Amino acid sequence: MASSAKGCLQETGGGKHQLPRTTSNLREVLRQKLILVQKVRCSNPATRRELLLQASLTTSAVCELDQFAVTVRVPDEQLDIHILADERTTVKRVKEILRNVTGMVSKDQVLLFGETTLFDRTTLCEAGVVGGSTLHLMFSFAAGGLFDAVTPATDPSTLEDGEHGKKTPSDVPEHCAFVSKEFEYQSCIEKCEHRAMTLRNLKAVNGFATAHCGDWKDVSTYKDSHGVWVKGSPKFGEIPSMEWLNLYVMNMWVIMPGCKAKNCSFVELVASEEQPPKWFCSHWWGERVIDFEASLSLHVHTYKYTEDTTYWVCAYANRQWAIAGEGISVDPKETPFYKAMHVAKSMKGGTLVVLDKDAVAFTRIWCAFEESITLNEELKIDISTCLEGKAYLITDQPCEQGVDAGTAHSSSADLKMTRELDFPLAVIKIGLGLELEHASASVDTDRKHILNSISRRPVAEFNDEPPKANPLYEEVNAQLRSTFAISALRQIIDAGEDDNMKLYDVIAADTWRTHLECSFSYDEHITDHKVMQLANALSPNLRELTLQLSYTNITDEAVIAIMPKLPKSITFLQFHLNGCHAVTDKGVEALADGLHELEHMTHLKLGLQSNTWLTDAPIVSIANKLGTKKGSGMIWFWMNFKGDDKLTDASAGALLDHLPATMTGFGLWNPPHWSAAVTARINDTWHKMQHK
Repeated sequence: MASSAKGCLQETGGGKHQLPRTTSNLREVLRQKLILVQKVRCSNPATRRELLLQASLTTSAVCELDQFAVTVRVPDEQLDIHILADERTTVKRVKEILRNVTGMVSKDQVLLFGETTLFDRTTLCEAGVVGGSTLHLMFSFAAGGLFDAVTPATDPSTLEDGEHGKKTPSDVPEHCAFVSKEFEYQSCIEKCEHRAMTLRNLKAVNGFATAHCGDWKDVSTYKDSHGVWVKGSPKFGEIPSMEWLNLYVMNMWVIMPGCKAKNCSFVELVASEEQPPKWFCSHWWGERVIDFEASLSLHVHTYKYTEDTTYWVCAYANRQWAIAGEGISVDPKETPFYKAMHVAKSMKGGTLVVLDKDAVAFTRIWCAFEESITLNEELKIDISTCLEGKAYLITDQPCEQGVDAGTAHSSSADLKMTRELDFPLAVIKIGLGLELEHASASVDTDRKHILNSISRRPVAEFNDEPPKANPLYEEVNAQLRSTFAISALRQIIDAGEDDNMKLYDVIAADTWRTHLECSFSYDEHITDHKVMQLANALSPNLRELTLQLSYTNITDEAVIAIMPKLPKSITFLQFHLNGCHAVTDKGVEALADGLHELEHMTHLKLGLQSNTWLTDAPIVSIANKLGTKKGSGMIWFWMNFKGDDKLTDASAGALLDHLPATMTGFGLWNPPHWSAAVTARINDTWHKMQHK
């Protein structure tokens, strides 16, 4: 059936607003029509005629295999739904239609007409296939059934505009009961840090909001730093849409009313037992709830988790009606936020930072605290955002058990870097300039407590005004900025924005960094100059470094420049030059010289495959330099020579002859033309090390 829907006019206290023109959501169409009917009943004579005409329009929509025609006849107070059924339309399907359209399965006043048979409630439930005819479902809402099912439990016009002491949805018993009926109390979970949401839970609450938000009004408020109640949203007073509905509105209309009767958290309405978090979510309440769900959905997909993976979200975890009893302390490290982060760390998860397009979370003091703890206590940090309905994700490490599982042709690091290339540059740019000391707070005491905590002042001084500048602020700022910069390193360089965004300065400022992984395989934008700039920005405290430069156009000059810049603190080094045809024996000799100076290095992985020009001389140099290396002895060594046609048994012999006695791990991927004797010796050495 073709749609005949027209935009309806809904009368509100502030005038007339155009209703949605779409008929893709039949439930929404019905709900709007029935609200309109309610307005007709209380409207003045001058507007009643227009409203009656609008309410009587026939609307049709298509849902899967079923076609619907909907008619509201106001004078008769009757709603007709016609379902064009086929041989696949079963009673179960009819019940699903009723549930999706009206929010009820079947009630006594619902009559189902077939061509010749009248089904009452009992026969409707017992009947078999009812396909092959046009089914006519008639609802008489004068009796209260349908009208009560879909009419808003709280008329937004009855709520006064959100100043302190005036009515909110939680003050309306009918609305609280309406939410509680949908989300019934499940269990008592004493520890706030064990009240995490799952993606499945989140979808349920967002589904409820999708179905009912048109019945609400944004009346969210909060106290400013002067203790004055102010509007909590630019949309204050408007009827919400999922296009902008945020957690402030969700808290006002779902969380607070649903939790009031039991004085519980929302998680206790959806979880039958403790749900310790695998991930802690650091975010701003003002982002769209659908974007937050999209970010978590992508996170679950990337790690190949299930929808039951747990995420700690403060709005759902805290008992909002008893927030003082949740351990909200002068010392932020005594709060559930801090404790939940430690649970996530113990479960080998971390912190997921969820950003809106303006990265507002970077300007909120609680988010600044959460991110500082993440860095100081070495939790993993993943960063997600959502623009125009599409989610993007940067992960702290490759998801080796997820979508970044390495293959014979691509390493996990390469797959991670490729996956993250389309992360929005505008959001990245904001991250490179964040300053936590300027972050804002809804409650000024939170700002004082958190900045004083970061400054490591005594708890007794946490209520004092924090210092305007402190070296510890800059330490956290530098680490957060560099985390963002390194996560988007390849994208920034490929876009030609590395100088404009002061990329290398941002990386160099983080002198506290101990791990760095850079993957540029097959990247035509990587030049000797870019490698030199990166080398100059390396932290002097690096312990682990991965440089993946395979199949790029770098030359000997890049290798010669970078090796002296490698910090002497490195203990683990991966350096891949596979297929770099402009790197000659001269560059590999420079590599050997640099390795000799890394006195703390115990683990080394070198990739030199598919370098058909490579001769024995620089490989023998590597063997000699490693055998006489300063400082710590080597523990683990791996090299790849596949496709290096000019290498002879001399290379393998030199490496095997100079292996330190401290070695417990060893691997050589040898060219096929090496002799059987050398291959046997390699295998024998490997087996001996397996038994050490």
